[in-house]
Amino acid sequence: MFAAPDTPMTAEEEQLYTEAVHVANIPTLLMVLVQLTGEMHWLEEPYRPRRQAGLGDNDTGGLRPEHQQEVREAALEAMTAWRQGRPVALADPDPELLVKMLHVAMDEDIPDLYGPFTKSQLGEQPVGTAPIDVPEGFNAIVIGAGVSGICAAVHLQAAGIPFEILERNRDIGGVWLENTYPGAGVDTPNHLYSFSFVQYDWPEFFALRDDLWGYLGHVVDQFDLRPTIALNISVETAEYREVEQDWKVTTRSADGTVEVRTANVVISGAGIFNPPVSPKIDGIETFAGPSFHTAQWRDDVSLEGKRVAIVGNGASCMQIAPLIQDQVESLTI
Repeated sequence: MFAAPDTPMTAEEEQLYTEAVHVANIPTLLMVLVQLTGEMHWLEEPYRPRRQAGLGDNDTGGLRPEHQQEVREAALEAMTAWRQGRPVALADPDPELLVKMLHVAMDEDIPDLYGPFTKSQLGEQPVGTAPIDVPEGFNAIVIGAGVSGICAAVHLQAAGIPFEILERNRDIGGVWLENTYPGAGVDTPNHLYSFSFVQYDWPEFFALRDDLWGYLGHVVDQFDLRPTIALNISVETAEYREVEQDWKVTTRSADGTVEVRTANVVISGAGIFNPPVSPKIDGIETFAGPSFHTAQWRDDVSLEGKRVAIVGNGASCMQIAPLIQDQVESLTI
């Protein structure tokens, strides 16, 4: 849990806290109270939530109105005290307590194995890979410097295995480098869409492209990975050689230079969104206007006053459409 800012609490913040607590989910507030205060009676009657019938957020937890009000008042007091400098009582709950908290909050049995998993998701954890004895000359190649490639590199580094990252683009970031369309971002909360070993002070609950790309750069710099990354290098083939028991990797640089590298291990972090897939549309070759995939967004094309069609109604469409609807003459999805 992040430390509170070391600045005085403003009147605007006090009002924001009050309004937020007034509408907050009661089972969630109970868990916040346990962690902020260390007081375990919030896990007992009469505050234990009851699972409600049907689907829903169970915002009241089934508590009586007077007990809901008691929880809200206590939570506001605890959160305000934290904001004013009081340390978190249980900043790093152990797995056993986390299982109990989940059990109470959800009113269902939670297997013990969820304790370590939840702990790794909630707070910044060590990389978790111990150094190993590496045979002389043993090395690895990682393809791609996006989310997967960076994660692999961090663990290889922790294990003490020499490695090189080959990235075809001009910079790190993978999908978050390439996708620059309006509204590009995640639809997964950022406390989940981040590495367990590098927490971050996200400016939004669902971060946009620039913040996501910045986060990956932050991770690369924190682990000093840039010296291991070869940019503008595309992998053309990777062939395993049985006799030598290694990989023969053929690469091509941006200037056309072809090289052959060898490695004992090849890890592909090339992703599943490369290259973009565009549908076959009859007559598209005769279309006179600009046509491009969202993953290859053209900033040089103005949409002002244009009749625009978006093919597909997935996540990228739902992110783009609200941001361009007031610019265009018409929008057809």
